[in-house]
This record gives sequence, structure tokens and C-alpha cells, in this order.
Amino acid sequence: MIKLTRLDGREFYLNSDLIEYIEGNPDTVITLRTEKKIITKESVNQVLERIVEFKRSIYTNPFFQRGGKTFINADTPDLFFLNKNLKNIKDIIEVEDDEEEDDE
Repeated sequence: MIKLTRLDGREFYLNSDLIEYIEGNPDTVITLRTEKKIITKESVNQVLERIVEFKRSIYTNPFFQRGGKTFINADTPDLFFLNKNLKNIKDIIEVEDDEEEDDE
């Protein structure tokens, strides 16, 4: 979700996956797949930058930290092959160790 601002100053969050196209004439008009149109204060470039920043935050960091532990971001596509029961980086290390023992 990206944070945007309506012309009246109210902020809202938009699911960027629903965007069909964006126009700037001179206001930024976002047309959704549902054909609903939203006008924002942000420029076309600002909207695009927020989309890229949001997507990058999801897809580039497969791990995150919470409470001193490192966890897997299960939404990272590169990790689709991991067992969904693995929640902690320690679990990955244990799985890798187990696989090495099986190979012998």
C-alpha cells in the first residue's frame, strides 16, 4: 500500500496493484482496474517513486528483525521454496544442517 493525499488534504492508502494507469494533466489522476478515478496532490513521478519504494521493500529483503530475532519475510518470492513452517533464521540453519547429514 502506498500513502497518497487527496486534493482536500486527506491522506489515504492505495493498493498499488489495483492501478491501471496514471495521468498528469496537470493534476495526477490515477485510474484503477475498476475504472474508479482518484485525483492526488502527488505528481506522477512521486506516485511512481512510492510504488517502486513499496515494491522494493517487499521483494528485496527476505529477512526482518523483531525482538532480537531474525525472521523470514514469507512474502518474498525468492523464498517460495522454503517450507512455510520455518519462521526463524535458526530454523533454516537447522534444516541446512539436517540436509547435509542426509547426503552422507
